[in-house]
Amino acid sequence: LDASEREVWQVLAAQPMLPAVDELAKGNQASWMETNMYMQNQLLRDADVMSMAHGIEIRVPFLDHHFRSYCHSIAADTKYSGNIGKGLLIDAFKKELPEPIWNRPKMGFAFPFKEWFAGSAFVKENMAAAGKKGSQNYDQFLKGNIHWSQLLSLMLVQQRQHAN
Repeated sequence: LDASEREVWQVLAAQPMLPAVDELAKGNQASWMETNMYMQNQLLRDADVMSMAHGIEIRVPFLDHHFRSYCHSIAADTKYSGNIGKGLLIDAFKKELPEPIWNRPKMGFAFPFKEWFAGSAFVKENMAAAGKKGSQNYDQFLKGNIHWSQLLSLMLVQQRQHAN
């Protein structure tokens, strides 16, 4: 996203909201939008596809509608106070969890495309089929000099050319 936080808030402020969302504090509006837009349309779909592809059943206990309603009723300044993300959740389970679990930097999730591409015969063959430039790009990728998305772009262009 090539925008400042201020620009994002300006765009969001200009968007029409559902009446129930308009009544929420800004922090809770952002939470509502993430839950009802991004999470439902992207994150849960991705989790469902990946888990079903491997025969795994996923349960998401924090998405119980009663629990979500309760969380949306908590004042934003209470939920987002201090410098600790998910402070209320950490406080609730601090005694049950070892400190290295709750006292660590946030760990995001991304699909491991870099690792997949590095070990993929398919990617290596596609880059070799693209000629000298493809092989050079693959070598540069393995050395960490170019991003995996550049290889993907080259493969997509190559696949498109072969399809025509």
